[in-house]
Amino acid sequence: MAHGKLSLVEAVNYLESNGSEYRIISASSQAAILDTYLNVDHTMNKLAGLFKIGTVNCILDSRDVADEGRMENKLNSEKFYSWLDDKVRWCLSFYSDVADFKTYIPDHFQNYFRQRLRKDGVKKAKYIFQKRARESNLEITSDDIIKKHIIDEGFEVLVAYIDGKYYVGTTLKVIKNQDFINRDISRPFQNPKESIPPKIARILVNLTSLSSGGRFLDPFCGIGTILQEASLLGLQIFGSDIDRQCVSETIKNLKWLSEEFNLEIGDISERIFTADARQLSKDIHVKMDGIATEPILLPPLKRFPSEEEAEDMLQIAGKIYEASLPEMSNVLKKGGKLVLVTPYIRTNRNTELSFNLEEVFTESGLTHYWTRNGPQFEYPLRSSSDKNQKVLRGIYVLEKL
Repeated sequence: MAHGKLSLVEAVNYLESNGSEYRIISASSQAAILDTYLNVDHTMNKLAGLFKIGTVNCILDSRDVADEGRMENKLNSEKFYSWLDDKVRWCLSFYSDVADFKTYIPDHFQNYFRQRLRKDGVKKAKYIFQKRARESNLEITSDDIIKKHIIDEGFEVLVAYIDGKYYVGTTLKVIKNQDFINRDISRPFQNPKESIPPKIARILVNLTSLSSGGRFLDPFCGIGTILQEASLLGLQIFGSDIDRQCVSETIKNLKWLSEEFNLEIGDISERIFTADARQLSKDIHVKMDGIATEPILLPPLKRFPSEEEAEDMLQIAGKIYEASLPEMSNVLKKGGKLVLVTPYIRTNRNTELSFNLEEVFTESGLTHYWTRNGPQFEYPLRSSSDKNQKVLRGIYVLEKL
């Protein structure tokens, strides 16, 4: 999963929105095991927080993996591929919920499948070696799987080690990261330092639980990244920003998107307008089905600030949130969701500071959204970040009472 618990909440929210039955068997920051039925193509085309979707064919425990014969017997009873040519590409990705997993364990699985392919008469099986992408992973990235045609010309074995069990299966579908990148860098106006990444934008839109045709608002639209993803999902978009230039650039980006992807989004010039989010109800006279927005991502910082500097920045930003949240609630329909990004600042003392909006949520008639049967989690949900990132994102999913 790209963003740990945030990715899992996106997936569970998608299942619940579609009325799908599911059960979470096990989950970590790297992978989740769910008992459910999926339209795999539709799911991967819609969600942005998953790298891969696969099946679980076999579950092993530590005793199985420690005993080569026992492991072989259990794996032999399961089907991992339905067809193979004489020449095949294959790989294995290993995900663990512990950083100090025994490095020989992935080798056990690799050796088993090498031998099994020989027994099944595959003469030329090319193994694609994985990279240690994160501390507890050995994986073939989704980009490499697409580039090297692994699913088209063979298969990938997935092994997820969670809570003492090894879940072994095969990959069905991977995300097309390049599609998100192309939408970002090909549009007429870009602002990579301050605009939200398209994949995060897609997750925010998905968390509103809206279906095609729903009225969707981003009242801090910037150059329109969130609105682009909402348009691609078939939503009726509305957007505003206090900056006239941002509004103009958003309209041009959306017109480009409409032409590039043959979208019927109508005349957007009346639905994308200049407005102060602290006075939204003066400009919007129809209730929105859902809202997703990032009011302020603080400008890129060249160094880690002191705690005092961070507090000063957050105090200024916090006032905008406090003033705009009641207005966003005013234009949101009852039961509608507001997905809100808040800034976290990492300081030179390695602390992370933000502001508390719980009282403002309550006064604005907003409450935390919880999945029906989903994972236990705390707000804010956090997107993944690297150790050098100074401004981070916290995400709330709120529901209008």
